[in-house]
Amino acid sequence: MGLHHAREWPSGEHAMEWAYELLNGYGSDEEITDLVEETRTIIVPVVNPDGFTISREATTTDTFGTFSYDNKRKNCKISANTPTAPVNYTTGTCAANNAGRLRGTDLNRNYGGLWGGPGASTSWSSDTYRGDDPFSEPETRNIKNLIGTRSVTTLITNHTYSNLWLRPPGVAATGAPLEEPMYKELGARATAHNGYANIPSYELYDTTGGTEDWAFWTAGSIGFTPEIGDENFHPAFERAVVAEYLGLEPAAGAGLGGNRAAYLEMQRATADPAYHSRLVGTMPAGWSLEVNKEFFTSTSPVIGRGGEVIQLRGLAVEPLRLDRRALRVRGQPVDASHRGRPRRP
Repeated sequence: MGLHHAREWPSGEHAMEWAYELLNGYGSDEEITDLVEETRTIIVPVVNPDGFTISREATTTDTFGTFSYDNKRKNCKISANTPTAPVNYTTGTCAANNAGRLRGTDLNRNYGGLWGGPGASTSWSSDTYRGDDPFSEPETRNIKNLIGTRSVTTLITNHTYSNLWLRPPGVAATGAPLEEPMYKELGARATAHNGYANIPSYELYDTTGGTEDWAFWTAGSIGFTPEIGDENFHPAFERAVVAEYLGLEPAAGAGLGGNRAAYLEMQRATADPAYHSRLVGTMPAGWSLEVNKEFFTSTSPVIGRGGEVIQLRGLAVEPLRLDRRALRVRGQPVDASHRGRPRRP
């Protein structure tokens, strides 16, 4: 995934580069051909389309002059229920008034896992505003549905910048997961190619409501957040995309393979049964198998516009339904990792 944050333009470009890598490599590169056939890859280059559009295209004029929205981080949605938001800023388009720079939700603070805790703001105008409640935004609900109805073994959610390769937990007080040795080892395989620091997310700063934390703690998906490059949000394309992706000077991964090789390590892990649990079996024709996982994730209370406190218990993942044919696809067992924590056999 790319562009949870509108201004982080290279994050979407890297997602597209990997799409081209798989398309162009299929049939011409033996390993990529095998990996494409053994795995399923879902690429979402732009998670935050309205924020991204305004960051690339919009300008506005007020009493202080004309300015650009190129550093907008959040999406553009704001509702009459948003606590403390001025009513005149809750209507109209994002670019219609200079609140467009402030309105919206930080999508990477809006996921349900530990929503609303450290590193997430309750102020509507903050760049880290958590949203009105968990999954209040259509963009995060889209990703929740994508992960909750598919078997996502590994996950990359691209951001910029800082030359980091981040993994859960987002909050130091949570403590390392049981899978920390495996997580750290896979991160080391990736960062051997891009030269990034392989660290838990909280070592950058505490964060709650983030993508890979929610996906890991609830769905068992092994997720990382690359913070691509070290040159602010809008460096030259040749540096932030070409050099970082291919591992060329002046990128930290120059000569090591860059993010192309790091993504390839993740694709290998996706195909490796050591990184996830599996169901193996056959069924009579016409039968189906439903695998359910019911759980609740801890969140902070929602504060209503009138100051009222609404306590949440969390949100469950949708059931997965597998038909008989799915169990026999290419003779491979079906990955059910998003119904259980990943573990080594």
